[in-house]
Amino acid sequence: MKFAIIGSDGFLGSYICQECQKIGIDFIPLNRTGWNKLLNGKIENWFHEQNITDVVFCSGFSQRFDPREIEKIDELETVNLILKKANTRLIYLSSALVYGFKNDDLNLKDIAETSNIAPTGAYGMYKRIIERLVLQTDKRNCVMRLVSCIGKNKKSGLMKSIESQIIAKKSEINMLHGNTIRDYIWVGNAAKLIIYLSLNKRNKGIFNIGSGKGIKVSEIIYKFAEFYKSNINKISFGELMVEDPKRLVLNVGKTKQSIPDFVSNEVFSSNQIDKYLEE
Repeated sequence: MKFAIIGSDGFLGSYICQECQKIGIDFIPLNRTGWNKLLNGKIENWFHEQNITDVVFCSGFSQRFDPREIEKIDELETVNLILKKANTRLIYLSSALVYGFKNDDLNLKDIAETSNIAPTGAYGMYKRIIERLVLQTDKRNCVMRLVSCIGKNKKSGLMKSIESQIIAKKSEINMLHGNTIRDYIWVGNAAKLIIYLSLNKRNKGIFNIGSGKGIKVSEIIYKFAEFYKSNINKISFGELMVEDPKRLVLNVGKTKQSIPDFVSNEVFSSNQIDKYLEE
């Protein structure tokens, strides 16, 4: 077995490469420069000559976007090219936002891979389209739906907003959006789940990648304050984002059953926020 990690320099891709090195998996990292070089030759020949058996695609567009920006995003074309030329199993990293929510149900909990799909925004819809392409092209392929990955190397996001305010010793914390309940997973744990799921050739179809536990934004803020020994007098919240439910927590039962017990115990017994803070 030999992996090609596409997006190896990215936030999640770099941790996936570290996990491969840690457990001795043969892999080739491909960043944007490396991929562009491949485009100048015959891609199918390269994958064959390098004996690549599995492609982990973690260079997908990872931010919400305005539909008017769609022409700037080439993820769909890249995935389609791999499906046509590589003749390998593809592990595509998607997002839990594909689940969406119904207007009369803003609380999503225990979401299994078989749950109804109802994307409420452009990003979730876009990811779902690529998922369908991946799954319909080859039954060996995998789609992994990730919750919010957290880690110190991420340059933006909720954790950075909280951390910057706490470190600045602000007694009043101002959050742009609502006090939602979310399933978060530390990026190193996400990488571990992705790799061990990929190592088992019998694993195919859709897998949830999350902690299976929900935590409020306010709870995260107080945890950060305790870690940095900071006092908070007040927390103010904005409105829910249009695309967001109040609660989104994944069912990870299928994932737990599809990985070795020692990996399951290590990942799911750990506190994801603590892993972030201790990184």
